[in-house]
Amino acid sequence: MSQMDEMSDVIEALKLTDATLRTNLDRVSQLSPFFENTLIALTSHMSLESIRDLVLQFTSGLNDAELTLAYGTFLGTAPGDLTGRLLALRNREMLRIIYRDLSRFADLEETTRELSCLASFCINSALDDCYTQTCRRYGVPRGPDGEPEKMVVLAMGKLGAFELNLSSDVDLIFFYANQGEVAGSEAASDTARVITHQEFFLKVARQTIAILDNAEKIGSVFRVDMRLRPYGDSGPLVLHRAAMEKYYVEQGRDWERYAFIKARAIAGDIGAGEDFLTWLSPFIYRRHLDYGAVQSLREMKGLINKQVELKDLNDDLKLGPGGIREVEFVAQMHQLIWGGQHS
Repeated sequence: MSQMDEMSDVIEALKLTDATLRTNLDRVSQLSPFFENTLIALTSHMSLESIRDLVLQFTSGLNDAELTLAYGTFLGTAPGDLTGRLLALRNREMLRIIYRDLSRFADLEETTRELSCLASFCINSALDDCYTQTCRRYGVPRGPDGEPEKMVVLAMGKLGAFELNLSSDVDLIFFYANQGEVAGSEAASDTARVITHQEFFLKVARQTIAILDNAEKIGSVFRVDMRLRPYGDSGPLVLHRAAMEKYYVEQGRDWERYAFIKARAIAGDIGAGEDFLTWLSPFIYRRHLDYGAVQSLREMKGLINKQVELKDLNDDLKLGPGGIREVEFVAQMHQLIWGGQHS
């Protein structure tokens, strides 16, 4: 049986007595091959009634807490390892979000917010699992007050601004608050070795990324981009806060100011993340009218223009003249000029 025949059978079975559903499924399937393939794949382990309920549910957008509860309920009942369960959640939700978007049941803001909420939930789930497993092996890292210490995950770019789209990767920065050593515990399986907080959180960071971005084996839940961290690809995957502060005070560059306009703490120790972003705010926004930001943006735009010319990208939706990046630069210019006076 061809895929087209399979899709026709699925739509026929799903429509039941709902003619509008059939029309929308036909239309969305033609617009999105991903939707069509995912819908066919889901019929192998979900009942048609469940799929029908899925694409029709949430006739108005849920808030973040309600979405997170719905995600957690599904994740807790899905079989398999964590990566497989997160992939199942992602595909299930992508199906619903695409259907609502292309059927015009959701506006752009709702669509990007729900995609961002989904990504944040998946990152939180992966981080919590890796942190628990690493604590079980080495013991619990603790701050000066004796309280357990967790890593902070900052979301940058589209995820940080609740602007994630269907093909976006997630730009992340990891850090932790305090240096120290993990003393181990009687319950730890590797008590013979004392490791530093840096070693501990580096293990957590690597494992978290592996769960989220495992394209070679079973596919990526979300592609992870860590290049916005201090020192980029040449820098440590995770830093402690003092090292983060030293970097931005001594070496922070203008493009990093633009990037942090959208930064948001999304996982781990949210309070520590928000405290760091408050501390960093004077680096992002100057109290005086920051017309120097205009020149910096102009120089960056000049570099992009050269790449557009070299690669013949004049018709590129993102980088070409009048494209997404130019719109973003105009907005960022005003944010950096006025942000210090008008938060």
